[in-house]
Amino acid sequence: MIHPIDATPRRAAQPRSFSALVRMASSVNFKYCAFTSTRKADRMGCHIAHDESSKVAVFYCSTSEWAFGPVFSNTADHYADERAEAFLRWLRETNTWSKYEKEPIQSGRRDPRELTDGGLALAFSTWLAQEAEQWAREDRAIFTEDEPT
Repeated sequence: MIHPIDATPRRAAQPRSFSALVRMASSVNFKYCAFTSTRKADRMGCHIAHDESSKVAVFYCSTSEWAFGPVFSNTADHYADERAEAFLRWLRETNTWSKYEKEPIQSGRRDPRELTDGGLALAFSTWLAQEAEQWAREDRAIFTEDEPT
């Protein structure tokens, strides 16, 4: 098993899914990105698997050990994992969450695992159309926070 923060191997396991195979690659950097426990070691949820050599990132569910959703790639200005994190922030903040198709059982959080494949694809398409504007808003917010009062 891989700890979601530092990707330190905990025990050997037989690969059963794409995420298990990805974890075996030494270039993969796992980042914790969601929501569930108060103790870091116990957190299960949505994570980002980032392969720096291929310059791509995907969502990974540590509960089901399954990679899912869009493949994020590097752009001229942002790394793949930054883009995946930005998409997760956008999902939490967007006022269009209600229009995306969801799975029958939900926790009430804005977690990408709660969307159907079609719902996640539509949300990703909408986010792609707004991505440049989103980065500009976040950059403005960061610079505003850094200014002395």
